[in-house]
Amino acid sequence: MRIEAWTCRPIDVEAWPLEVCERILSSDELDRANRFIRQADAERFRASHAALRLWLGERLEMPPADLKFAVTGPADKPMLDALPWRFSLSHTDSHWAAAVGECAVGIDIECLDRFAGRKDGLARMILSTAEREAWSQLKEPCATHVLAQFWTRKEALLKAIGTGLHRSMASVSVGCEPGPVTLRASDAEGRPGWWTLNDLPGLPSGLAGALTRQRGGLHPPATKCADALIREACTP
Repeated sequence: MRIEAWTCRPIDVEAWPLEVCERILSSDELDRANRFIRQADAERFRASHAALRLWLGERLEMPPADLKFAVTGPADKPMLDALPWRFSLSHTDSHWAAAVGECAVGIDIECLDRFAGRKDGLARMILSTAEREAWSQLKEPCATHVLAQFWTRKEALLKAIGTGLHRSMASVSVGCEPGPVTLRASDAEGRPGWWTLNDLPGLPSGLAGALTRQRGGLHPPATKCADALIREACTP
């Protein structure tokens, strides 16, 4: 199954002035942007979603403005209406990343600064007991990097299965060993399946990220060796 990722492109607000965004974005997207209190946040929202439409349109050979989105599941996961393709979007500070594929996908990027300094309260909220015990033995700056790795892996997985943060991060274990990681999890409809999780390589300094995609079938894959397709797709 094909999957592509566009990882950590800067959000170029100047490249997407309001008049251009108004020609590409839906009325709902424009309304959501207008609800931001800070103008800078509204501009980043419009720019990242306009760029996403352009990127998806190029890959699906459709005009960006013609793409229609719907939501599904308890977390209102966005999807392409009436199309078999699935996508995922993440942005943090001034960067964004996206993935699109013929299977369920989830992508997440975060700034490492958010996890710096012993975030014990955050660790208790997002880590399983075994993960928390392993993390507590780490020293800085490794502890910051690994906590961010846990967060991005888990959010990418929860996005892919369609629950988002409606499901507790602590309820899933993803480990911190080098990827790819293959694990079993049920989607938002309760259907069990196998998922492959990769850390995003080649990110700008100060960022962490992960990509999850669904594997076919309910049985474990025959091998856990590197998934070349995702690795190549994640290369900036």
